[in-house]
Amino acid sequence: MRKLAASLILLATTSTLAPAAERPMRFWNLTSHIVAEFYLAPGRHDKLGRQPDKNDRDGTVDVDERLRITDTPPAHTTPSWWT
Repeated sequence: MRKLAASLILLATTSTLAPAAERPMRFWNLTSHIVAEFYLAPGRHDKLGRQPDKNDRDGTVDVDERLRITDTPPAHTTPSWWT
């Protein structure tokens, strides 16, 4: 019984890790305030991109709202001490 439970947990964990890379990146406002504007820069760049909050209908990110990030790709960086 314990082996079955352990194998089910392992299967559930490994099956949820693979699609995480395929999901779109999101900004989730977990504050108690409305975010009126914010900026993102692509990884390893100093130049700021377009404001992601302008993708929303009302131009703000409400409390507990998830905003899809479409213009800024996720950065896959290696720590500087690793290289």
